[in-house]
Amino acid sequence: MLKQAVILAGGLGLRLRPITENSPKVMVNLGERSLAEWQISWLSNYGLEKLIFAVGYKWEKIKDFFSDNYKGISIQYSVEEEPLGTGGAIKKALKFCEEDSVMILNGDVLTDMNPLEMLDWHRRLEALATIMIVPFVSPYGIVEVSPRGKVKRFVEKPIIPNVYINGGVYILNHDIIKYLPDKGDVEKETFPLLSEKGLLAAFPHEGFWRSIDTKKDLDALEKEIQELRKRLHFE
Repeated sequence: MLKQAVILAGGLGLRLRPITENSPKVMVNLGERSLAEWQISWLSNYGLEKLIFAVGYKWEKIKDFFSDNYKGISIQYSVEEEPLGTGGAIKKALKFCEEDSVMILNGDVLTDMNPLEMLDWHRRLEALATIMIVPFVSPYGIVEVSPRGKVKRFVEKPIIPNVYINGGVYILNHDIIKYLPDKGDVEKETFPLLSEKGLLAAFPHEGFWRSIDTKKDLDALEKEIQELRKRLHFE
């Protein structure tokens, strides 16, 4: 079972302004529910008992809605007095966690990945940290050209074969604390160091994954609400 998880929800959500002027990004509505509700519904299917929000900007809005319990899941808040970056936020939030292995996810990511499969992968590879990786989709259409210089075809925003990006979902062992900065980003400071030491694993996910960075991303997902409900088993 995946008993504990941390949602990173301390960012300013600048690229979603003006929607995030008075609310943190995780409380932005997608369909009839906030992003955080979608994430919690997904995690609850895999035995989640305790959730820690790593918060900063407008964090009271999150607490006002979820309080200390949401649909039987215990909720706690790791509050940043100043921006700590993802590494500092995780380091602070892990102090609220009793489990040895904890799932961490960015507050703007939605996926149908099975966390229990990722946890099993993490343990079998004896990793200190495992990151979910997803295929890279070109943000642009591409043009295929023949050796003679003739255009063969146009391909709209294709998946680039054998190229992956960080999917913003991690499983970390508690001992990672000694590699985490008090202030700084885990992606820039911790993960490169762990990869050098052979302590970082990658869990590939080929299924549904979306990152909500802009209003355009939000609008696109609004058109996929029914598919989203099905994939995330939303109740």
